[in-house]
Amino acid sequence: MERPDLILLDVIMPKMSGLEVCRRLRAEPGLKDTPIVLLTALHDPHLGFEGKEAGATTTMRKPFGVEHIISTIERILGSRTHPPIL
Repeated sequence: MERPDLILLDVIMPKMSGLEVCRRLRAEPGLKDTPIVLLTALHDPHLGFEGKEAGATTTMRKPFGVEHIISTIERILGSRTHPPIL
């Protein structure tokens, strides 16, 4: 099984919430350390806390600009997004 470098997960989904999916992903040994970014259009001030409890790395409120999501991903992945400097 290939392991993703990062998971982007919407909170509002049919059948199962992104928070529940996040909890289930965290229960998988091969994915427990994979960064998860929750995306939401909800204006719930507690959602960031609920996301952290579910195992999310961070929560982003939609809409957001392309630059914002790219900088967030770069911050989370750190040096893995850039080739090493020798």
